[in-house]
Amino acid sequence: MDVLFARIRDADAARPEEARLDGNIFKTLFLNHAPLVTDEVFPALQFKLSDALFQRDFLAQFRKVIKAQRDHVLTEAEKCEAAGVNPLFYTMQLPPLERQLAIDSLDAYLAFLRDPAEGHPGIVEILAGDYAYLHDGTDGTAYLSQYYALYRIGSFLYEQYLAKLAVFQRFDAPCAAELEKLYQSLDIDLAAADVQFDKYGLLSLNDDIRIVNGKDSRTVVDGRLGLNFWIDVPGDLLKALETAIANRWVTDIAFDVVQITEDTPAFEAVEYGNLFSFDALQLPRVSKLYDEDRYDDALWIKVDARPPSMTFEELCTDFPVLDGTVVTQVVHLEFGVDQGEQIISHLDHEYILYSQDAYDRRRHDAGVKGHAKRKTFKIDRARIPFGFSFNDRYFLFLVLDSYFKNKGLVREYFSTVSIH
Repeated sequence: MDVLFARIRDADAARPEEARLDGNIFKTLFLNHAPLVTDEVFPALQFKLSDALFQRDFLAQFRKVIKAQRDHVLTEAEKCEAAGVNPLFYTMQLPPLERQLAIDSLDAYLAFLRDPAEGHPGIVEILAGDYAYLHDGTDGTAYLSQYYALYRIGSFLYEQYLAKLAVFQRFDAPCAAELEKLYQSLDIDLAAADVQFDKYGLLSLNDDIRIVNGKDSRTVVDGRLGLNFWIDVPGDLLKALETAIANRWVTDIAFDVVQITEDTPAFEAVEYGNLFSFDALQLPRVSKLYDEDRYDDALWIKVDARPPSMTFEELCTDFPVLDGTVVTQVVHLEFGVDQGEQIISHLDHEYILYSQDAYDRRRHDAGVKGHAKRKTFKIDRARIPFGFSFNDRYFLFLVLDSYFKNKGLVREYFSTVSIH
């Protein structure tokens, strides 16, 4: 399917900017009877769906996405309750998500798509309105109903393909050349002026660059350029970092810029850490937690004494794989004591590339190293109190929970050792 999805992505890239207003490319091709979708993607998908292994992989991806949505809704509902606000907006979203999580077979998923109680006739009706707009009022309900299931599955898998691709594209540092050119217009040699950019391709925060943490967008803005530099740091974590910066616990921080735009688009708590030990050097040098249902979903924790540091690496059954290369995520921190208080002095998050052979060995051996890495952000010379919490969640927990997919393993780790 990846070969066909790559052609859809190429078709999207070839569209003029105004054509993008028609909606996402998969939907647009479907509504326009594009042969790439109707004659190639749908038949290939129909064939794949006859394979039990493909069915199982699709359902695993589907359930993982729905579970992430449910966990987000639960977190928001708990925040409302903690703030004394009615959480009804969020709790009303839980029953349909729970019903989707109960889907355990392809037949059950197809039955879900046919169930009027789940609102799918309304979705077809909306698609029919878009179809009529594109085809001079022609009623496309029969066509849309015929292919609706394949459209939903294909569209979902295409979005998963794009998400996988985005992780690998990070290693190409797509914005580095554009950033250098932009700063040349200010007579600034970015590589010479910013050691983090020169070494890692990261843009350092300074007096001219400020954080803009919107509801659905996280950027840094250089007032001299008036452009939005998009960063991959979840909103709650970015707020915690802003607090640490305001308290001057963090003075040196740099971010990976993943997109550059002129405007910022407008789009339509539980405490887990109170069992975490701050006496990290007394922990085992290497720990491994794994999911009882999926053993290859694991969280490795490595503790070193020189310098005092901890490294968290997440391995997943369904981590992105492309051309025999696998991506994992790592959070690394260094810590020490400042005026009798335990502090985090360094912190970074990065993606690691492994060959398939190296990854197979890494699943059992913490000493195996990847062959490339790409950071999303990096903090140096910090004085972040180890006990710093934001919205009733310890900062370190917030970092791990913001990026790692296996939320349950993160929470399990923070409940296995006692606070001092």
